[in-house]
Amino acid sequence: MKTAEKSLCISSILGGALFSAVALLQGCSVIFRAEAAQCSTNGDCTARGPSFANTFCSAGTCKPNPVPDGGVDAGKDATVVMEASVDAGMEAEAEAGFRCTSNADCPVDAVHPKVMCDVGSGQCLQLQTDECPVVLGDISGDRAAPILVGAFATIPLATPDQHPSTLNYGLAIDEFGTQGGVPGWDPVRNMPGFRMPVAVVCNAEADVHVAMTHLVSDLHVPAVVAALDSVSLKTMFVNDALPNNVFVVNPFGADSTLTGLSPGTVMLWHMLGQPRDNAPAYAGVMPRIEALLRSRGLTGPLRVAVVTANATVTLDLANAAQAVMTWNGVTVGQNQTDGNFLSVGIDSILNGVSQNDINVDSQVTALLNFQPHVVVSFASAEFVKLLQNYEIQLAQAGNTTKPKPFYLVGPYNMESQSLLAWIGPNGSVGEAKRTRVAGVGVAAASDTHVLDAYKIRFLNKYINGSSALGQENYYDAMYFAVYSVVGAGRLSTIGGTNVAQGMLRLLAGAPSYDMGPADMGTITNVLNAPNSNFGLFGTLGPPTFTLSTGARIGEGSIYCVARNQSSGVTSYAYDVLRVTPAADGGTPDLGGTFPCYSGF
Repeated sequence: MKTAEKSLCISSILGGALFSAVALLQGCSVIFRAEAAQCSTNGDCTARGPSFANTFCSAGTCKPNPVPDGGVDAGKDATVVMEASVDAGMEAEAEAGFRCTSNADCPVDAVHPKVMCDVGSGQCLQLQTDECPVVLGDISGDRAAPILVGAFATIPLATPDQHPSTLNYGLAIDEFGTQGGVPGWDPVRNMPGFRMPVAVVCNAEADVHVAMTHLVSDLHVPAVVAALDSVSLKTMFVNDALPNNVFVVNPFGADSTLTGLSPGTVMLWHMLGQPRDNAPAYAGVMPRIEALLRSRGLTGPLRVAVVTANATVTLDLANAAQAVMTWNGVTVGQNQTDGNFLSVGIDSILNGVSQNDINVDSQVTALLNFQPHVVVSFASAEFVKLLQNYEIQLAQAGNTTKPKPFYLVGPYNMESQSLLAWIGPNGSVGEAKRTRVAGVGVAAASDTHVLDAYKIRFLNKYINGSSALGQENYYDAMYFAVYSVVGAGRLSTIGGTNVAQGMLRLLAGAPSYDMGPADMGTITNVLNAPNSNFGLFGTLGPPTFTLSTGARIGEGSIYCVARNQSSGVTSYAYDVLRVTPAADGGTPDLGGTFPCYSGF
């Protein structure tokens, strides 16, 4: 729902007029209130007055009758749910002292059925909205009172709960649920007890401010896992999270616009590192690429072009990498002076520009004139579009003598299916392309014992989920969010600053406990003890974060394109070479075995 529509909906509620529940179901986040037993017959409902004229009795609760729309709102279904004014009806009951005591007391609609009784306040919480359609976890209250956290994810229309982000959130929430919940303040007994974590997941493509208003104002979540692009994340954090004391975990990396947004107590943490963390991998890989091309017959100076997307994160990466890259035995600056370096800019999908709207003609012309031996990507999917167009031009008459370059793709091309499609099936043409590609990516944990166990549990829960593996940063983000809430202590009211203090309790070096069900009991016992800290070892490795910025200290590695010898299918082989610091403090080297082709 757009902001204007949201405002109209709220005005209808507060004005006390009858309104179509279609408006409600399309995004109005209303807190319903009802007493345990409103009615035993339909007459009990209508006897309540004009506000309940169109209701019927169901399980002790007065619910709205379906009535014909009568064409009032063109384009809507022929039948819609008409509901009495919440302000005049439910609010009046609240003033009379009526409170819900279980979910059964709360009105339920067909489109957004996830409604929960907050027994502490006696309010019925409408968990779902159009902006936030997915609810993960046990809201029944049968095992333990739910504790709510917010989240953002990619939510496809056809399969809203099947994106890797939501799958990983779901696995984490499920694992907490199978252990009986987490320690917290039990609002039912008004004393410490265990509570079931529940994640209300909002669409990253929706109006983020509207979604945050629901999470913050209606549901009062103390923490949000925010899988948002950098611009949206900064806007959300500054405008919605920080002013409302909400703690935020970013499943992605931190660019230079995201660090330092919360001076003092860090309220924004990042599961992946900063772009500059990959710079040592660029320093180590450039000499290898030069040696490879010279072994293939290159003589004379090596010419290198870089393609940099106009987005903060890619500009950060380009600046850090170019500061340490060398070829021809000299720096980028000296190579530029010698005519052996070209920098090409390009629009970026990371800024919300459609790839169809990105024109690459001028960039292709610049590359044709420069004739690079190596092209480095500091870009995302737009780079593959440029690559494909450049290769088409190289195949045309007049360009066939120009060198076909080696492509060093980057962290934002790590899962590009378009690049694999360009390489194509087995054969001499495809093989020639495949041996002209390598990449610098974000390194996975070198100690993979938690990652390996996670993969088994993930595939046990999602039998057909193998294609969603490799995005465990979402899983880690949800674990850090929930454990940080637990680390805040068994408080009756928890705010983001409390959760931020809880996050610090997870970052000690020792003792170290593993993310996942196996160590969950031990971890909750540690967090129950005041001033006790530990290191939460996740699928991404140990909790090596920069405490002043909230960003993980990341590491780059080298990946390549492998081909299955029997099927001919191509796939990415990650972390084939890892950075090994030079003993003398000089240029980092790369350790490991490169499996994709010889000579690298």
